[in-house]
Amino acid sequence: MSVTINTANPEPINPPTPPITQQILTRVEILDTQSLALSSFTIDASKTKQFVARAYDQTNQDITSKTGFIWSLDGKYPASQVGSITQTGLYTAGTKAGFYSGALKLVGSFAGKSLLDTVSVTINTVQPPQQNILTSVVITPDTASVYVGGQAQYSAAAYDQNDQVLAGVAFQWSVVNSITGSISQNGRFTANNYPGSYTNNIKVVATYGERTAMDYAAVTVLSQPIQVNLHSVVINPVATQLQIGSAQQFTATAYDQNNHVLNDVSFSWVVVNGGGWVNQSGYFTAGYAVGTYANTVQVVATRNGITKSAYATVTIYQVVTQNLLERVEIIPNSISIRVNNQYDFNAQAYDNNNNPIFNDVNYSWSVISGGGTIDQNGLYSAPNYTGMATVQVRATQGSRDRYALATVTVTDEDQPSGEISTVRITPSVAYLNIGASVDFNAQAYNAFGSPVSADYSWSLMSNIGSIDQNGYFVAGSNIGTYNDVVRVRAYRNGVERVDYADVVISSGGQNNYGLSATLTASDENGGTTYENDAINYTLRIINQQNSALTNVRATFELPQYTSFMSVSSPDGTPSIYNRTINWEAGTLYANSTKTLTIRVRVNSNVPANTVVRGKAYVWASEINAFWVYANDLYAAGTGEIIYDNGTPLIDTGAVDWIIAGLTALLGTVLSKKFLFRI
Repeated sequence: MSVTINTANPEPINPPTPPITQQILTRVEILDTQSLALSSFTIDASKTKQFVARAYDQTNQDITSKTGFIWSLDGKYPASQVGSITQTGLYTAGTKAGFYSGALKLVGSFAGKSLLDTVSVTINTVQPPQQNILTSVVITPDTASVYVGGQAQYSAAAYDQNDQVLAGVAFQWSVVNSITGSISQNGRFTANNYPGSYTNNIKVVATYGERTAMDYAAVTVLSQPIQVNLHSVVINPVATQLQIGSAQQFTATAYDQNNHVLNDVSFSWVVVNGGGWVNQSGYFTAGYAVGTYANTVQVVATRNGITKSAYATVTIYQVVTQNLLERVEIIPNSISIRVNNQYDFNAQAYDNNNNPIFNDVNYSWSVISGGGTIDQNGLYSAPNYTGMATVQVRATQGSRDRYALATVTVTDEDQPSGEISTVRITPSVAYLNIGASVDFNAQAYNAFGSPVSADYSWSLMSNIGSIDQNGYFVAGSNIGTYNDVVRVRAYRNGVERVDYADVVISSGGQNNYGLSATLTASDENGGTTYENDAINYTLRIINQQNSALTNVRATFELPQYTSFMSVSSPDGTPSIYNRTINWEAGTLYANSTKTLTIRVRVNSNVPANTVVRGKAYVWASEINAFWVYANDLYAAGTGEIIYDNGTPLIDTGAVDWIIAGLTALLGTVLSKKFLFRI
């Protein structure tokens, strides 16, 4: 046997090629905005909750951006009971309380495979507030003495089941024994010539809703003495605290030497120590200087050449109200960005009067669908692949949360043209006190709605303050509402675009009238506003005074690019003439609200990026008129863009800008030349 050994180099042996592993959808999950997986949750009726969809492969790798999702509700439950859910995962609870097993459904589909996740819902019924019930009424005083032919003043107060004074109660006065005298429906008793003491003779019946209560008081009618002299006068109240600009009705009662009420007395009223104004009926109106004015309201009683005086002290204070978070906006709400690029979003919170909130609000950013990441300063980083993403911001003020969404289109193509199409100022309306300031910002956009860089020039169309070239505005001393008074001119590559903002200047806040108003706009379909969409405007007028306001009225001009659909109100009478809606809201009682709802439709073929801007004009007999503005909506129109540039810079515009620059440069050179010669 022989063995041959081959000493040549052997052929290399390659290791086997591992098989390519294909990603397989293995899990779909419903998460809340804190990224917590849920199997069930509890929510109050008609409230909303945001959910997030996630998908994973067999290696537990997140494949959400590659997975298609469909949100739905289990069909075995009527929508009127369980509610509704959008394709962005925003759930709105129904109105019927109960437990709904597996009501929320999410189907994720990837590479031909679909999986389902469900969440159960428990809906709680929100208990209505306790209704006030009339339980008693009390007459003050419970007894009074009056001379024959004289008068005595009674008053009544009604109370509910919690022993709290009820407002809006109707009182009916009467005299049980009619021969003793008569009484007006203001509670003033006039004695007949029947001296004597009469118990349970003055009767008042209080009516509130369908309930009534009654009380009685006594009266003693005295024979007229031989001689009656004015002895004293009492002012009521002797001290009061008032908000700036509010009012107080003072009354005076004169007494004789026997401490009986005198009626044939004349009264004169005067303010002796500042703080406001008083008429000859004792109706005092507070001024706008905060402080305590001791013994400032004087009443002088005169009878038969005898005079007596009394005084009241007034304290005037400024009401400080918290701006409650009402909504938040992402600016802009839609962008197109290349893969692996970044974009810095901004967020702005607004209060219930549509004023921007700059303090006490925290913002939390997240990407709730699609690819990419965003930090807590709003800086979005696009992924290395194309697709759509949704960015969410949550604004938090104490226990109040509000959300807004923005759409991101990630593309591997160059961005659209950098030519300016529009420029927008934020805020579009500024409410300021005299001497207060605000930073206006401007952003230019191309025809595709993407931000582009530009040179900006700021100016004022009226002498209402000052503004620098950074958009920093300081209000002057002229109180009023100034429409389209702040102008910004954006210039790029020989093209100029212009936008305007409104300014409302007051002596102490948005208004000092005791009447406030809010105007909100919303697209009925939610999200972006398109042609032929319906827009709802809701005008709410609130009386913050302690007394009723009469002849409350408002007008609303239909916004440009819209058509009238309907107007309704459970309070007062709305009507329309041409394009102006008139609302006669009538009397607005203390601490009450009236609401007007207006529906308009966006016209067809409106310009792209059209601003739909609504405003209302509000007034009443006791207050001055003021404007209230709605949040702006931007319509994705298909028509030709119309540019309103004021004084446009066209071909000669570039020359003007160059000449201005050369003039500034020449001035600098000459100033330095003369400086060195000194």
